Formats: sequence, C-alpha cells, structure tokens
Amino acid sequence: MTASAAGHPSSSRARGPGEFMTTHWSLVLDAGMQTGSLASGEALETLCGDYWPPIYACVRRGGRSREEAEDLTQEFFASLLRYDSFSRVDPGKGRFRSFLLASLKHFLSNQWHRERAKKRGGGRPVISLDAVPGLEREFLAGENGETPDGGLLVSGGDDNLVSVWDAARGERIVVLRGHKAEVKGLAFSPDGRTIASTGRDLALRMWHVPTWRDLGVLRRGEFYSWLAFSADGSVLLGSDQQRKVHRLRASD
Repeated sequence: MTASAAGHPSSSRARGPGEFMTTHWSLVLDAGMQTGSLASGEALETLCGDYWPPIYACVRRGGRSREEAEDLTQEFFASLLRYDSFSRVDPGKGRFRSFLLASLKHFLSNQWHRERAKKRGGGRPVISLDAVPGLEREFLAGENGETPDGGLLVSGGDDNLVSVWDAARGERIVVLRGHKAEVKGLAFSPDGRTIASTGRDLALRMWHVPTWRDLGVLRRGEFYSWLAFSADGSVLLGSDQQRKVHRLRASD
C-alpha cells in the first residue's frame, strides 16, 4: 500500500489500531478531485488504508462480530467511493474524523433499517441459492456489487463462477467462467458496464457487462476479499487478507 499520496505528507499514524490519526487536508482534497489523476488515486488508497482500522474498531464497539464488522467496514468504504463522498468534504466544517464518524453513523443507521426490512419480508426479492446445484456457499456482493439502478446483482462462490442476477425476479441470468478457484471480491463499475472479480486463484479479472465478454486478467498474485470503484470509475481499490488497501487500477 502506498504510504503517502504524491506531492503532500501522509496522515499522521495513530498510536493504536482503533485510534484516529490527524489527516492533512491536502490529502483529503486530492482524494475528492475524482479526475482520474495519479494524485487522486494515491490519496484514495492512502485514506482508505489509514482509516480502515479505526472505522473497523468503531463498528466492533457497536456490538458486531468480527466477520460482520469486516463486511460493514468494507461496505462503508465502498459507499464513500461509490457516492463520491470525498469530493463533498469541506475543511471549513470541521475535522475529517468528524466527517467520517458522521458518515459511519448514517451508514450504520441505514444498514439497521435495511436489515429490519429484510426481516419483515420487505426490500428486493430473496435470491434462492438452493437452486444452484452443488453450491456450498455463495457470496453476494454488497452495494458495490450491483448496477446503479439496482437491476443487476453479482455474486461469486466456491464453484469458481461469477453469477449475475436479475434483482427484480431473483433469477440468475448469466454465468461467467474464468476463475480457477473460489470467487470472493466483486464490484460493478459506476456506469454498470464492467464487473471486476477476484478469487483464490489470485487473479483479478474484468468483464464487459453488455456482451458478458471476458476482458482478461488485470493483475495476478494477490487475493483481494473486497473491491470497490471510485465514483468516476477511474480507480479500483482492493483489500487484501491483512485488510491493507491497494490501488489496483487508475486511468492515465
């Protein structure tokens, strides 16, 4: 992971994994540029990496299990990227830490309401995974694993397949083959035209949605459990097994 974005100092390190550090505003403002520049991509990588441990600690203190906290932390950072939240940060309104904590509180509140709706039978139709023969476990990606209009969902499983689902009907409409091991990290690009997927075969693959064509392997050699595009699609971030965030793709 890049320790600092080019052209300015990195965040000051916390004393412990659950503590927030002081952040230089130049880093935050660079992350909010969303122009596809190298500085913007490096800033996003640094901020997500530096703030992952304290955000995770906050979620854990709220009573979530380790697995739940990891998933929610991933979803939180994915939502920040998806909705271009860094571009709306105003240094005149207080510390970056305050912005993050307020955003996290809002995110967790929305998550709580979504969970209650599911328990009441509301929300989108439940996708029946029992209909998939021989599938022991299916991973449905979160908010970053759906198209902007919510019409399609993407999932992966230990059958090595990437599956695309019609959210309204709860039916699988296409299967993408290429991975040689369990698929875990998944994300739709903001325009809904590209899927990024990673698996335990240590391959990061890209897929063209309108044609379902395999665009090939973007990177090999690392297993990423989480993927998320920036709001403009120019940056793809991934988290490895040590929860370190890496910038995997940035436009020139």
